[in-house]
Amino acid sequence: MNRIIAVCHSLGGDGLTGANVFLASLLKTFQRDRFATIHILHGPTISREHFLAESPLHLHAMPEKRPGYGTLCHMCDLPFYPDDFVMHVDFRDSFFQRFPFSCLDYSFDKVHVFAENSQQPLDKEPNNLLWQRRLHSSGSHLPAFLNGKPVICFGVIGAGRWGLFQQHLRTIVRRIIDTDRFFGLDQAVLTSLVHEHPENYILHSNEDGPVMHLHTQPPVLESRDGKLIIKTTKGIVPAVVHQYDRYPELLKIVHATYSRSG
Repeated sequence: MNRIIAVCHSLGGDGLTGANVFLASLLKTFQRDRFATIHILHGPTISREHFLAESPLHLHAMPEKRPGYGTLCHMCDLPFYPDDFVMHVDFRDSFFQRFPFSCLDYSFDKVHVFAENSQQPLDKEPNNLLWQRRLHSSGSHLPAFLNGKPVICFGVIGAGRWGLFQQHLRTIVRRIIDTDRFFGLDQAVLTSLVHEHPENYILHSNEDGPVMHLHTQPPVLESRDGKLIIKTTKGIVPAVVHQYDRYPELLKIVHATYSRSG
């Protein structure tokens, strides 16, 4: 049976509560008949005692946070098997409605990536437009290959077999290291890489893909058998809901539903 690797990172915020929600929802959707184990790589701000020691979780703490993008560099050298299934998700503000690894085809020699709102492409989103101009030193112009393209959120860097995903991470790190630092650099590099080399990626839309980013696209909420279901604007139930903390009432409901700390 294939191993599952959930590579988690946190950019700050309520790490403990976010981790509880992340793990509780992941375990609730886990398909034990198809997969053997889930290996969770987590940041040093979350200690092992914060998690319930229940199978099939295997927890691996990352080293103390390094300056700049040192943690991302560390991730590039993780000793996983080439055919392990990997998804990199920010545990601080993500939870699962379905098991994400069952929603993706891992037979492709490509990495799955997840776009933000397709109705708000790069040239219409001020922050990401500015970051791309800085990345490419293009002044007031956007490189032609990015015109009309969606933003790729760094909160979910991607998914794929580890052999491919490791190359994806290493390319991101190299580009970051070779660029003068600025806020938004990581997302700018990821977005540019995906659209510059689309042959290496399977791009999922925010409206009908397995991951929904809520920052630029509000969810459709539905109550089903007393349970809150989040849908996209096309009525799809995404496996991963990212950035639920952007909506205070939704944040309360998610924490009450999944938080192990009560």
